[in-house]
Amino acid sequence: MKKNGKGRPHPSTMRAVSLAVAAALMLALTGCGPVDAGSSAADAFERDFADVDGVASIETGAHNDLPFMGSVDAHVTAETDLSDAEVDELAAAFSEYMRSHSANVGWNSSLTAGAVTVGVDEDEESGTKHLEVARDLMVVPHVQRVEVGLAFSDERVLVSVDSPEMLTQGYLAAASAVRRLGVTDGRSNAHAITGSPGFGIDDMSWDGDAPDIMPALTAYEMIRTRFTLSGAAVTPDELHVRTASDDDVSALQEFVSSLSTPADLAIDVQGGVTTMSEPTEAASVVTDALADLGVSTAIRTSNNYVNVTVPAAADAETVLDAIGDLPEFRSLSGFGLSTADTEFSVFDRPADFPGSLAIAQAAHSLPGIDAVDVRETDADEQEPTARFEFSNSDEATISAFASTMKPLLLERGWHTWINADGSVEWFTAADPLVLDDPVGVGRDAEGQRFADMLVRLWDAAPR
Repeated sequence: MKKNGKGRPHPSTMRAVSLAVAAALMLALTGCGPVDAGSSAADAFERDFADVDGVASIETGAHNDLPFMGSVDAHVTAETDLSDAEVDELAAAFSEYMRSHSANVGWNSSLTAGAVTVGVDEDEESGTKHLEVARDLMVVPHVQRVEVGLAFSDERVLVSVDSPEMLTQGYLAAASAVRRLGVTDGRSNAHAITGSPGFGIDDMSWDGDAPDIMPALTAYEMIRTRFTLSGAAVTPDELHVRTASDDDVSALQEFVSSLSTPADLAIDVQGGVTTMSEPTEAASVVTDALADLGVSTAIRTSNNYVNVTVPAAADAETVLDAIGDLPEFRSLSGFGLSTADTEFSVFDRPADFPGSLAIAQAAHSLPGIDAVDVRETDADEQEPTARFEFSNSDEATISAFASTMKPLLLERGWHTWINADGSVEWFTAADPLVLDDPVGVGRDAEGQRFADMLVRLWDAAPR
């Protein structure tokens, strides 16, 4: 605060503070609006707009940014049997509502009508333009879904097509739509995707300035027409392609090397379920063995680390039997295995991996178990960590946990986290057990009851 020569606040500063206080009091006393302006406006919108003709559903979110000021995220879904004219009327009513309720509230709003979602705002013409552009895109062959002009989306225009063969056509239609909108501020990118994840084209444009995506687009089309792909991502600077089979990777890499492409266009080739980044020779051998096994749903290899995803925890033994005796496996810096639902996960150095897997498998067999994560990094200063989640916190569940897991966790002094139906505790496995102090506020009565029970049952369990 600015002070005068005697160390007291300067008169101009005092006047500014007084005016600010007076302004706040005036807002409160003159009924200019509720303090929680955002949430109040969201509630009012849901109440006022619920009975508007043609509205099927409303979703809102609110932010009370400052006293008497806020913002609302509002999304309206139209009834499926509305005509285009009726959807236009609904969008116009939406805009009118925002115009008449924007004194202290900002709006981020959108409207879905069938397969079309558009941004709407206080300017009625903006919503009308978005609807016109979206409808024209929907008549393009193979287009399934369209988004136009959503305020906080990752793209200005998004087109979803029904197959990778139609991806370029969908992108060109989206790019034409962006030019039609005449966007010169913020995101101005066109983005096309397939209905199922795996393929996308995005020109990454900002402020109406679209980088040259044609070299990457041309290379993608040349690759797509010669190889069976399971995924691709095309941007002006990068082209990522994935062959449906690992067997095609070498041929595709050779084909890519024969293409005449700009030096600054990076092309990454992957195959099947495998993703590799600068793998060591040992990691490549292990990755190939896993790919040949045919059990994995994903294999991610980076430097001297390999991580594999399998359908079920029972597949872990099959994986370890296939690679456990390979000298290349034992020379890895780290190996990880998890299920696709991430409810079963193990990571450790290869030499210690069987022991860590045994811990995870033992926990996975316990009653009420929801998730298991057992891991030790290759950093010597970090202690191994085991995490267990249970759907129950009763004595039978915790007794089974203590009896089964105590001998296994004591062996390497595992730092252990347990979440039993919301009752959470950290401890380093020891006998007797000492729980870590809770972070922040202390335990409430229920939390203390659970902590006491955990210690009692753990200490009573055999080593």
